[in-house]
Amino acid sequence: MIGIGDEFAARWVQEYVDSRTAVAEALRTANAVAVVFAADDRAGADGDDFFGAVQAALRATEAAVPAGKRALFIAVVLGGDARESRAFAICGDERTGTGTCPPLVCARGVFLGYILLGEGGALFSDGCGDTRGVYPKPDYVLGRIRSL
Repeated sequence: MIGIGDEFAARWVQEYVDSRTAVAEALRTANAVAVVFAADDRAGADGDDFFGAVQAALRATEAAVPAGKRALFIAVVLGGDARESRAFAICGDERTGTGTCPPLVCARGVFLGYILLGEGGALFSDGCGDTRGVYPKPDYVLGRIRSL
């Protein structure tokens, strides 16, 4: 597990992987690591600027992936910034923007989704902006690992 920019989210992901042996084993089998990264302050901007900042942070983070490894990337963003981007369906709210998050490009792996941090804790959202509860379902994670 590689954590860049947010210690809480990195621990959250490590605890998730450690408590789900099928996910931990799938990462080992795929010669992959989970990589948690945080976008810089530009992620507080609306729409395209928000996703541009997340994409730029992902590209910068790819350099931290060890040679020969693949990665499962997880972005950490503030829940309020995600809501303002108007592309997320948070806790059943309807999207007010384009309908989904634009796909993020990963040269060294696949993008799993977002950890949205807020006053009430953390919430997981897939790469399309659909929230899936506090933690992602293991089947979803295993499917993304298989696509590496």
